[in-house]
Amino acid sequence: MRWTALDGGLMGFDRDRGLNVLLADEHTTMLRRRAPRSLQIGLLTPCNLSCSFCYRDRKAPSRLDRGFLVELLEKCDRWGVLEVAFGGGEPLMFDGFAELVEELHATTSLGINVTTNGMLLTRELAARLRGKVGEWRLSVYPDNDWARTLERLAGEPIGVNWIVTPGSVHEVAARVRDFRARGASNVLLLGYKGSDRRMLLGDADLATLRTQLAEVEQERILVDICWHPQLADLPHLFARADCGAGDDMLVITADRAVQACSFADHRIPFATFEQLQAIYQMMRLARPIANTGGCTRELFTIAPGKREVSGRVLEGNGAWSWHARASSNSGTYTII
Repeated sequence: MRWTALDGGLMGFDRDRGLNVLLADEHTTMLRRRAPRSLQIGLLTPCNLSCSFCYRDRKAPSRLDRGFLVELLEKCDRWGVLEVAFGGGEPLMFDGFAELVEELHATTSLGINVTTNGMLLTRELAARLRGKVGEWRLSVYPDNDWARTLERLAGEPIGVNWIVTPGSVHEVAARVRDFRARGASNVLLLGYKGSDRRMLLGDADLATLRTQLAEVEQERILVDICWHPQLADLPHLFARADCGAGDDMLVITADRAVQACSFADHRIPFATFEQLQAIYQMMRLARPIANTGGCTRELFTIAPGKREVSGRVLEGNGAWSWHARASSNSGTYTII
């Protein structure tokens, strides 16, 4: 298990089991975070789908290559980063993708996860990278034949990402059961981010989401961190005082720039590891807000007298453990 300091706590992660451990007591009070827990990396801009709601900059040039990434991530490993989550574009279109994963697994202690639309994910590739990719995350869309991908990847560690909209919120319980029955190890429910207000959940939709989640509370469900202020009454592993964008997680884009989260409209170019570190420290202090519909960072609060450890609100001293892996979408919190 690898350990990294948080603000007032200590976080451990076992990449083979996906086990997380958080320690917070009188001995960890003075600890301060040096690095993000996870990096979300868009390997390239191109994709084999054209989803209207995709948040990536489709005009951004793809400037990442295997050599640059290996050198950068070896330094990030020593810095204290615990996991990396690859997305895109479609990450399986990245030149030398399998070799990149194999080299990183051999030369670093990083947990490696991949979010994909699944259309290029073969059993042969999954078998080649078994034990090296901690978790595949399959994005579910109407046109990517996700059911066949789950069937094809039976027995592999694969979770599902599904965007919940006002038109589909009443289907949450049924869809979660279906995903799980088809072999998904867990289901991450995501909210739309963007300017189309028709895609955002209103108060009535959020009430429906609560009811739907209650029906499947025994399933393994992860929920978009951006919903936490509106769903804070649901049972969860940790209450949250912040979403963690630019602090707990950091995004590296295909054109070698840094964003606080996948949906941030401001990104800062970088060329070296040292520049990445400097940008991270700046973003930690700034806590930027994504200027788009669905961002709720301004709504996060913490009750007086509560203890915060890097955005997690704790009732007191102790040790907590849970199984979860980083995703290349927005941050998540765990429903229990």
